[in-house]
Amino acid sequence: MSKTGLINFIRNILIGLLITALFFGALESFFRIRLKLNREKGFYSRGKTYSLKKTSPIRIVTIGASTTYGSGVGANQTFSFYLEKLLNDTLGKNTVEVLNSGVCGLCTEGQRDLIEARIGDQEVDYIMLVTLYNHFSCFFPTDSKTAKIIQDVNNRVKVIYHWDKMPFTQRINVFLMLHSHFYEWLREKIELINKRDLDAYYKKLSDESPHTLVPVTYKTESDEEKDKVLDSFVKRFNTALEDMITAAGNHNVKVIMVIPWYPYFGEALYKNPDYKQSLEYFRKVFDRGAESERAMAEKYGLILIDMEKEFDKAGASSEMFLDSIHLTPKGHLLFAEIAARQLAPYIKTNNKNISEEQAK
Repeated sequence: MSKTGLINFIRNILIGLLITALFFGALESFFRIRLKLNREKGFYSRGKTYSLKKTSPIRIVTIGASTTYGSGVGANQTFSFYLEKLLNDTLGKNTVEVLNSGVCGLCTEGQRDLIEARIGDQEVDYIMLVTLYNHFSCFFPTDSKTAKIIQDVNNRVKVIYHWDKMPFTQRINVFLMLHSHFYEWLREKIELINKRDLDAYYKKLSDESPHTLVPVTYKTESDEEKDKVLDSFVKRFNTALEDMITAAGNHNVKVIMVIPWYPYFGEALYKNPDYKQSLEYFRKVFDRGAESERAMAEKYGLILIDMEKEFDKAGASSEMFLDSIHLTPKGHLLFAEIAARQLAPYIKTNNKNISEEQAK
């Protein structure tokens, strides 16, 4: 067999394998989705095993992104870990369990999808919602030359997700990789045959996945254009918050609404004239988001914890921050102390399944 013939033979085998993977992958995906076998049940928890049934009288699930997950610190240095310990110190041993279900990079719509998909799987009493930063991330302060904002070409505001940008073939690949073990296995073999780096392939796939929603950003200079975009973002934020509250309420789960701490940008950034405009505008963005959370808490009678106010009271400093938004263990502990102080009396009063002995 000639060299050209051998190359064509190998190419035909690879094409045949890919067609096989597509056919059986689509078949498997159909049955997995139809039979609801395509996902784990319940909320996961960083750093600890969990069950669908409660192992303590009270279960709290913390929902958020990397600030909740605890990027840059250990699982036993997050506010979820500290909160469980502090509440049990106050209410009695093994009274409360706190599951850390933070997912790095997840924005408010992703958090809503997570809650709606899993809230009915697991026994949960409270969801603590810590959200704002990722939803409004495109407004985060940058220097004046690279300040960016989401805006489509027709000057109509819309959010563009990774999924929306993908060519059809790429969407099929991501869909089957998410739902078909057979397709995933065969794609791995094909990648290895082609001597490709699997780690790089999965990183690329993760970057393309619609579950972590990262908007495409475009530059704009005028505050008027930013205001249009901000209005649309606030509208989407309100819708997602309301959806999460409704989903929780439908399963008799109470929501704890947390207004997050304000970012610690540091003195040097405030003194930099290139950042002046975007810093001032982000203050407006944060206030709009916090105002939405406050309004939702009032409308639905939720427990509201204002971490911005409490961190200011405590004298927020560089010792509490790894960067502008992610907390050090000291910052996580402060969060937990504030939350425990406000939640312990409420839990003690409103949960009859805590025995008198535990409540002492």
